[in-house]
Amino acid sequence: MKTIIKLMTAASVAALALSCTKDIDFIETQPQTVPLTVNVGTVVTRATVNGTEDMTLKNVQVIVFNDKGKLEKSSNLATNTTSLTLDVLPGKKTVWAVANIVSKISESAIPSIADLSSKIYDLENNAVDKLSMSGFAEKTVSLDACSMELLVKHMACKVVLDGVKRSFTNPDYAVIPLTVKKIYISNVAGKCSFGCEGEMPSLWYNQLGIIPTSLPASVKALTVDDGLNISLPEGGSYNTTHTFYAFPNPSTDPVAGGTWSPRQTRLVLECDYGGNTCYYPITITGPLLRNKVYHISMLTLKKPGSTSPDDPNTEVSSTISFAVQIKVADWEGDNAYTEEF
Repeated sequence: MKTIIKLMTAASVAALALSCTKDIDFIETQPQTVPLTVNVGTVVTRATVNGTEDMTLKNVQVIVFNDKGKLEKSSNLATNTTSLTLDVLPGKKTVWAVANIVSKISESAIPSIADLSSKIYDLENNAVDKLSMSGFAEKTVSLDACSMELLVKHMACKVVLDGVKRSFTNPDYAVIPLTVKKIYISNVAGKCSFGCEGEMPSLWYNQLGIIPTSLPASVKALTVDDGLNISLPEGGSYNTTHTFYAFPNPSTDPVAGGTWSPRQTRLVLECDYGGNTCYYPITITGPLLRNKVYHISMLTLKKPGSTSPDDPNTEVSSTISFAVQIKVADWEGDNAYTEEF
């Protein structure tokens, strides 16, 4: 009988305990996030060439990585604003911004900083007023709401020619008519990673100075000015500025002509010289770096051009040597050299 009473007492206690748990509220705690406002901007430009069109920010995506380099948060691709706010956890962050891109970069494609930095973008997706840009900065986020400034810079570089002057050293050649037909850049890198890590591009445009009929219209707009018919008499000059854009070219190979291989980018003048086509290929000494301006204030033609758009040594009718210096500056611009061919 005592055993039965003890069992009944134990059961009563268990039942009472179970009924009490119904009155307890279990609170699930979540990590506290903090609003981080990222204000994206570009390096202030002093360049007068091409106005500020190539500094335009048309859209921006902000991507936040944690202290392990892993993706934490990504914004949508925002247009008409350069200020974006994301809720993130406190701690040290690496914050990236990519701008002027075709569409949002999927989070599944960039699980880490390395994945974003090495992600490849095409020159074909660029325009003068929509040049792709990228940048990153570190930020330690506290429990208080905070903000940061993040500057992006161009993935492309810029080649500028301010004018052309004719000053032939041989009077026999000086009397022959010379007309500028095209100005363009050749051996143009067509792909670049968002981190611009110096990888050799897998795609090139205007190889060996040849402009293919299949050249995408967007790339032609960045690399070719054709339809010119500029008569350049002896002693005359042409003072219109021509600006071109290309992705970074890591090659320092001085090879010219021959069969295609990665090589240095060139600025090319295609001219008619007494009824014959000739070229003035000006090598831009590599490597070409992102967000740099390669600036020629005045190109002085001292002799007839070459029969090759890639090799300056196959002269039409002259053996006069030439030397080239090109002023390299950040995108802000600087004074430029006067060049001779």
